[in-house]
Amino acid sequence: MVQESNLEVCGVKTDNLKLPLERHQILHFLRGMQEKCHQFNTWEQSAFWKIMHGQGATGLNDPDGPLKMSAFEADQCCNRTAPFYILRDNRRSRWEELSEPFLTLLHTYIYRRWFRPYRSEIDYGQFLAKFIVNKPITLPDQACLPSKETVDLVIRYNARLCARIIDAQESTKALKKFDEEEQYSHLYGTASHFIDRSTAAIIRDQDFFILQPLFRAIAIAIQEPDFRFDDQEFGSVSVTIIRTGVEDDLSAPINFNTISDDSIKGKLFGPEGTVSAVQTDLDTAVTFLMVLDQREVTAFGARPDPAESMKDLDSGSLAPVQERVASSSSAVSLPIRNTHELFHDSARNCIHLAFDLSEVPGMSYKTDNHLAVWPVNLDDEVERLLCLLGLTNSRSVPLSIKSLDTTIKVPILKPTTPEVLFRHYLEVCAAVSRATIEALVQFAPSHSAKTFLEVLVKDKAKHAAFSQKHYLALGRLLELSVQSQGLQEDGAWKTIPLAFVVETLSALHPRLYSIPSSSVISPKVASVTALVVKTALPGTLNESIHGVASNYLHSASLLANSQAPASQLSHYIPRDSDPRLHVAVRKSAFRPQKL
Repeated sequence: MVQESNLEVCGVKTDNLKLPLERHQILHFLRGMQEKCHQFNTWEQSAFWKIMHGQGATGLNDPDGPLKMSAFEADQCCNRTAPFYILRDNRRSRWEELSEPFLTLLHTYIYRRWFRPYRSEIDYGQFLAKFIVNKPITLPDQACLPSKETVDLVIRYNARLCARIIDAQESTKALKKFDEEEQYSHLYGTASHFIDRSTAAIIRDQDFFILQPLFRAIAIAIQEPDFRFDDQEFGSVSVTIIRTGVEDDLSAPINFNTISDDSIKGKLFGPEGTVSAVQTDLDTAVTFLMVLDQREVTAFGARPDPAESMKDLDSGSLAPVQERVASSSSAVSLPIRNTHELFHDSARNCIHLAFDLSEVPGMSYKTDNHLAVWPVNLDDEVERLLCLLGLTNSRSVPLSIKSLDTTIKVPILKPTTPEVLFRHYLEVCAAVSRATIEALVQFAPSHSAKTFLEVLVKDKAKHAAFSQKHYLALGRLLELSVQSQGLQEDGAWKTIPLAFVVETLSALHPRLYSIPSSSVISPKVASVTALVVKTALPGTLNESIHGVASNYLHSASLLANSQAPASQLSHYIPRDSDPRLHVAVRKSAFRPQKL
């Protein structure tokens, strides 16, 4: 069946995408979306000089200043081949007029020269250039380029810039726990408008944001342009290519032998007689950088390694599947920040859990919203059902479930396994109805088991009396049917088709918990309170009904660094519903319509 789906990939809506697609079509589509995001992001970081390099002093536009660089600013300089310093002269006044069109044209020109569809490495913001617009200073006349004063200035700028990048990355890696108020400026600086990654992703991804050796070894200087937009070819803009002297990690020393003498307008020689800078045009400089970049890739391979870094697609960063909201499910894993036991010296448990939302981009809440917790079925019920159906040894065998009726959607990911099916997808802990018991009769493995089930179906009073003493989940019912006759349990009910189990049992669904915490005081921490359900059956000593969700949360709260699958629900409980629905704790997880 071909379905229409409205997905969102890297922030780009994909209306009426036809599904399913062939593997090469999916890869082609995702790559196209990734390239579109990359082009937009690099342009955004290049052309918006007032935000990235404007009036607010940052680690980018004031290399000699005392300010530190944020992790976000440092990442924008990584995986770039070379810095392009736009040197502003305080004697000129046209920059406010020229800045946006000039930077836009500069980025567009370089991007078109560098980018190759479906071939260029673009993950983690890889690009040929990083534009840096400095604060206005007094510069030598352009005719004197390459002047020693300008070259020394750019070398000093680049050394300070690289040192700040390294410092920002090292201090970011050292962060063990994110504190929203104290670390916000450290991570994001003044560039909060561009944030599209979670805090955890920024900290983790520092290994993939690499300060390239060429970035430290080479720099391009463009003096504030006296550019004529009407008739001048942009590739003819005058630039200076500068060797910084930091070439330790390169495959070979840098020289300008690949540039023809006709393209060189001027040279500056270093103390050892080697050429340290040349004045040329933008077209020649871009070609020179691309040749150097290819030389380093041939010698050392791509950095970062595409096979390691492209574990998942994102707009410039690696993010695990659990941090993303997939098109088929809105469930994400939320770390448990802390827990408290509210009952002391009691046989009952009431737990208060605080979930950390800071690792999930875009997730927010309002007080009295509800958190939908996706539970995991109890181990005893899962193991019991696997044993009785004869699936213990084949619990991990992959299987695919498909509906023969194309109008019915099966809410189960493919492929799956019997164990995953019972643990995460089906309500194996829920009590079965008399109608289900009647349907089981046809699969009875023996005459005695058939008689046992028929008594419960035909006699309503006996069924009610039996239910008072035994909780009739599917696995328990099948176990009782064979125990009463002294039969072996392992594989006793292997006559039941797995398809019958899937069709009969309800799908496991999330349980709703009201959020009592304040979204103003703790916007990135959502708390819930749950009474752990363990209800003893009347007339029995050892058998109890365990709430699936509450016991799951209780188990998770006992483990360090736990994570609980949950969904964000932005709605409130309906006004006309039972007012008891506003309490935070369920009375029974088996009856989700009650609290």
